[in-house]
Amino acid sequence: MKSNRFRKIIFITLGILGILFISYPFYYAFSPEITNFFSRQEFNSEEWKNWNEEEKSLCLRWDMTHDLIKKHDLIGLSIEEIIDLIGDPDYRNKKELSYYLGMSRHGIDTGSLILIIENDFVIDYKIWHG
Repeated sequence: MKSNRFRKIIFITLGILGILFISYPFYYAFSPEITNFFSRQEFNSEEWKNWNEEEKSLCLRWDMTHDLIKKHDLIGLSIEEIIDLIGDPDYRNKKELSYYLGMSRHGIDTGSLILIIENDFVIDYKIWHG
């Protein structure tokens, strides 16, 4: 009786561990967060503005994004202040400014920094990864 109970616990434990083991790569691959700590770079406004998507700098903006968000409180900045800091957006409408980040270091995925605008001020931001 105890042997069957022990086997059942072992099978359930192995099943849960197997699911976690299989799920982790999918979480990592599709995670919208910036998780690559080793490639982060200090934000540099001029480098960000003058970035060209070339082989040697495919991930430059992506690598600077964490520092940009950490050191500059984007929420509350006006559109003019944002443009002064990181340049003209790649896409713009009445509700959003979008900046292409380049390669995300997660396979062949790219990313974008999307600033949510209300009354010409940033009220929120999100990082799109995909």
